[in-house]
Amino acid sequence: MTPSNDKPWLSGYPEGVPAEIDVDAYSSINAIVDECFRKFHDRPAFICMDATLSYGDLELQSRK
Repeated sequence: MTPSNDKPWLSGYPEGVPAEIDVDAYSSINAIVDECFRKFHDRPAFICMDATLSYGDLELQSRK
């Protein structure tokens, strides 16, 4: 992926991450988040100061 001058953050995207999201593929922001919970359940959602929160943990906490 070649970043354009107006989107320099694209150079930090890992391989395979799209530069754009097809907004018509989702009915809401919640639908996007729910898909992430399903697809990436065991992957890290956040890492801060050696503490990791997985998408599964994030889902549990957000639903409380």
